[in-house]
Order: sequence, then structure tokens, then C-alpha cells
Amino acid sequence: MDNEQAAVSEGQSWGWVGAAVLAQLGWGTSPVLMRYLQTISGLPGFSMLVAAHGTLLLLIAVLFLPRMDKSIFRHKFVWLFALLVAARGITNMLAVQYTLAVYVQIIYLMTPFVVALISRLLLREELPHHTFKAMIAAFAGALLIAGQGLGETAVAASRNDFIGVSIAIVSTVILAVYMIAARHASKYNLSASSLWIVQTISLFTFSTAAALLTGEKLSAWRGMQFPDWGILLLLTFGVLLGANMGQIGAIQRLGAPLVSSTMALRLVSSLIFAALLLGERLTTGFQLAGAVVIMITITLYLRQNQGNSTNSLGGFLKK
Repeated sequence: MDNEQAAVSEGQSWGWVGAAVLAQLGWGTSPVLMRYLQTISGLPGFSMLVAAHGTLLLLIAVLFLPRMDKSIFRHKFVWLFALLVAARGITNMLAVQYTLAVYVQIIYLMTPFVVALISRLLLREELPHHTFKAMIAAFAGALLIAGQGLGETAVAASRNDFIGVSIAIVSTVILAVYMIAARHASKYNLSASSLWIVQTISLFTFSTAAALLTGEKLSAWRGMQFPDWGILLLLTFGVLLGANMGQIGAIQRLGAPLVSSTMALRLVSSLIFAALLLGERLTTGFQLAGAVVIMITITLYLRQNQGNSTNSLGGFLKK
């Protein structure tokens, strides 16, 4: 009986490992899908966020909200969290409006380094081992990709790499602050699913306000074709719902360290979907080598610090 239970447990664990991998791959497609919807489908960015998160809110209202502890909305931390989420979501959307989705994804993969540096500068926490060596290696990989004409066949509409990369950097800093803040969520007995619901409400509310204030034209929605709707549904249910739920479930059963160590897989799905949908292709061996360097560096950096509670990154990964 014990052997049977152990086999079942092992099988379930591998199932959740698969869920974690799929969740990371799903998140990797997010900047690609949002860039496609804005540059090819021609959708206004804020109303795109409203449509995606509004659809999720309908599901949340029916399936989750009735059982949710409403007292969490009385915590000041929740509202700070909501502001961070809104700022992160909006800058994420704006970044891919101006520059290549692959560039944006590469910048987002640098988030662990930003978490470590902010924690060191503001919280005086120990800097994780080999942080600067890993940063140099990852930046070298990024230069190999960006310096070889990745965007020659890419979608060029409204492209301005300086603006897009700058916004992506700001978005990454916001994400790092969000991650640091999320470490303290346990103090308020806030579950990951509760934070996801707050995140969805926040993004829907702020995106709706921004769409109204900027006077976005909604005529583009009338010209939506079947492929455009398919991409929007994939973003809504495949990424915002599926990847979120898969990641939350995997973290609950496997722990944050293992799930976080698969983060670099996001670059794989970004590269594949960007090539298929946007024409953002790796065209040289140097670019492929750069992608491999980034993935190996990020993975090793996260794994070597996942059991170290004395530094900022290790403390975060244990949550």
C-alpha cells in the first residue's frame, strides 16, 4: 500500500512539474500575443486589457468571489499591491506596443537581478552569490541576440526601440518591487489565488479608466477577424487564466523554488511564437547561443539561491 501511495504521489508531482513548465511557457507568449493584438490586429491597448480582464472577472464573479474572504480588501497592503499590479500591467502593454516582444521578454528575465539589487540597496539584505557574474553573462547573451538584426523581418508598426525598451525596464523594476512586496503577503494571510483576483480587478479597473481618459477609438474591434479573436482568447484563457492557475497550483504543491527555477523557459515560447506570429526570428548561430546563455544563466542563478534564506532572492524563492 505504501509503495502504491508513493507511486501515486510521485506521479502527481511529475504532473505538477508539467503544469509548472506549461505555465512558464504560457507566460512567455504573453508579450508576443499583446504585440500581435496591438500591431497586427490594431486593437487599442487599454481596451484590449479591459476585454481580457473583464472576461476573467465574469468567471471570478461566478466561480470564486462568492467563496472569497472579502476582509482582504480592508488591508492597506492589498491596495498597494493593486497599484503595483496596475502599473506593471499597463507598462507591460505599452512596452510591446513600441518594441519587439523578444526584447521585452529578455528584459523581463532580468527581474531576479533587479530584485536582488533593490533588496540590497533598500532593505540591506545580503546580495545572492554570483549576482554580478550572472548579470554580465545574461547581458552578454542579450547583446548577442539584439546585435544581429533580429527585427529585420519583424512587425514594424509604431516601432521605437528606445521607448519600448525604456518602458520595459520600468516595468521590470515595478515587477521586482511587486515580487518583494509579495514576500510579505503571508503576514496578512493572503493566498496566491486571492492576490490573483485582486490583480484582475485592479487591471480591469485601471485599464477601463485609462481607456476612457485617453479616448481610445473602438472601431478596430469591428474589423476583428477570426485569427484576431483566437489570439485574444489565447491571451485571456491560455495565459491570464491557464498560466496563472497552473503556476499557483504548482507552487502550492511543489514550492516556489522549483517553479521559479523554470522561469527561463519563457524565452523558448517567446522565440517560437514571435517567429510564427510576428516574424521576430533568430537568424544566426550567435543569436541562438545568446538565447542559450540567458536561459542557462537565469536557471543556474535561481537554483543556486533557492535554498539560501540569508539573501534576498533565496528568501523570496522560499515563499
